Amino acid sequence: MHGWIVQMAADLSFELVATPDGALIYIQDHGKDADATGFNGKLTVLHGTEKTEAPLKSVGGNQLEAKGIKLAKGAKAVATLSSSQSKAITVRFTVK
Repeated sequence: MHGWIVQMAADLSFELVATPDGALIYIQDHGKDADATGFNGKLTVLHGTEKTEAPLKSVGGNQLEAKGIKLAKGAKAVATLSSSQSKAITVRFTVK
C-alpha cells in the first residue's frame, strides 16, 4: 500500500516504511487496517556490522513507529512484537 516491504506473520501483513526520523510499520488483517494500539515491541536493524534497536510504539490507527533508526539499502530488520491477544510475533524484512 505504501510501496515498501510487506511480510506476513500470524495471519497479518506488516509493511515496513522508512521515515525521515525512523520507520513505520503498518499492520493489516486480511486487507483491512488492524488496530495497532494493542501491540508493542522493538525493531532491530542490522546493516553490515552495525546494529541499532528502537522500541515500536503505536501512533494511532494501524501504525507502529520506531524512532532513531535508518533503513539503508541491504539492511535487515526484525520486528519483535507482542500483544495481549497473541503470543510473540517476529517479522523479518530485507531492505532492497
